[in-house]
Amino acid sequence: MQADKKLDETHNKTRNRSYTGLALSLILTLFKLLAGILGNSTLLLADGVRSFSEFISECIKLLDFSIGSKPRDESHNYGHGKIITLCMGAGAFILLFASFHTVFLSIHMY
Repeated sequence: MQADKKLDETHNKTRNRSYTGLALSLILTLFKLLAGILGNSTLLLADGVRSFSEFISECIKLLDFSIGSKPRDESHNYGHGKIITLCMGAGAFILLFASFHTVFLSIHMY
């Protein structure tokens, strides 16, 4: 009983930190993209895209946390922990896309 209460407190703290990180990532992304557009800076635009990938990764982490913490049920005998692997793959794909986009922007500027 005491362990469940402590686990719930930990989950709430983790969720609150993730929401804070999500909000800060969104603000930083918008600021960098706006500054890159107004300043005609490819570097800031590329950094804004990278920050956007961090924002998407934070969204995936929240999704992973909310689904992965569900208990087992009839269709998931061992719980929902396997979603972690899928979310990690999606996060890696997003970072790969952001890196290709950054390279694409840098090649077409010169």
